[in-house]
Order: sequence, then C-alpha cells, then structure tokens
Amino acid sequence: MTAIELVQGLLLAAGAGFFAVGTLGLLRFPDVYSRVHALTKADNLGLGLIVFGLLPSAASPATAVKLLLVWGIALVASATAGYLVARAAHRRGVAPWTGTPDPQGSVDPKNRGRRANAAHGLWAASVPDRLARSHPSGEARRDGARPDTDPAPASAKRRFDPDTEGER
Repeated sequence: MTAIELVQGLLLAAGAGFFAVGTLGLLRFPDVYSRVHALTKADNLGLGLIVFGLLPSAASPATAVKLLLVWGIALVASATAGYLVARAAHRRGVAPWTGTPDPQGSVDPKNRGRRANAAHGLWAASVPDRLARSHPSGEARRDGARPDTDPAPASAKRRFDPDTEGER
C-alpha cells in the first residue's frame, strides 16, 4: 500500500464518519434548526473529504473536475435546502430548543414538550405541546391536530372565481 492509497483511505473513512455524525445529529438533536445545521455542515464536509479521497484515483482531469463540480453543486443545494427548511420552520412558529434535560432524562419544566420525538416527524419534534395543538389563528384546537397537518389558514382559503374575475 502506497502513501497515496493510505491518505485516500483515511480521507474516505473520515468522509464516511462525517456522514455518520450528520445522520446521528438528525436523529438525536432536539429541534429542526440544530438538525438542519448538523446535516448541512457534517454532510458537506463528509462529501468534500470523499471527493478529495477520490481525486487521486480519477481516470482523467475531466473526471476530477466533474467530481469537484458535483461537490460544488451539493454545497449550494445543501445550503439552499437548509435555508428553506429553517425558514419554513420559522414561519410556522417553531421555537428553537432552549432547555437542557437533566441527568435523569426529564425535560426542563420551562421547556416542557420540546423533547425530540422522531415519531411525529421533522416539524412536530421541536414544537411544544401548546403550539402543536394550536390553530394558525391562535385558537386552541380541540382535536389536537398539529400545525404541519392543519389545513391552510382562512386567508389562504380564498379561491379565484372565474365568473366574476375576483375573489370569492
């Protein structure tokens, strides 16, 4: 095994490790904002390390440029997707998780309900119980529906009437 192959192997292993850490962050972090941060940072670094590990094995300079272009496109796409997810969470009123669990595993009483729960999906995992059952108008929902499954607010339900060419 040559020194280049050893460096390649280390870069590939480190890239795979960063992917694993990013996935672990997605599963373990308590709110959508820290999950997005974990995925965008760790996965971009992991992909970069893998690309640099593959560059010495590229068959031609054109293949090496293609690898770098794929990494560049993934950087832009990841940043854009992370921004859009965080903006959607902010617009829905998802508050960042501010509490810390105590050693016994219970949640800080000031922050009750903000513990991660993957069974409820990306949005509801960080929403407190009082927000998860609230209607976009601010009224309490009696059926306990979450905001991510609620129908559109009344302002978005107006439809265009082609006969009168106006809103109904």
